[in-house]
Amino acid sequence: MATAQDEYGNQSSCSFELTVETVLGTEETLLKNAITVYPNPANNYIKINYPLTVKINRTAIYDVNGKEIISGESDKNTIIDVSSLSSGLYFIQIEIRNTILIKRFVKE
Repeated sequence: MATAQDEYGNQSSCSFELTVETVLGTEETLLKNAITVYPNPANNYIKINYPLTVKINRTAIYDVNGKEIISGESDKNTIIDVSSLSSGLYFIQIEIRNTILIKRFVKE
């Protein structure tokens, strides 16, 4: 219950109940959960699945040593050819606005 008093001495009280049904997170957390990279493990390609409201600025694939292997500037490139990569673990960096997400995938 909240009570307030104005300059003339008048008081008013009110009470309310707040129910939170959704846990809000940071934009990065929401984006991280909304964007998926599949198939994983991959053979010939990986696909980035993301909401239509998201615009991907740039993607880059790195090997385990941090060397950039493949990169692209277009948000239209949601399918990336990985057939030339050796088998192993890779990281894909996805830049969206001021947020950088990193997902990992295995190339078979």
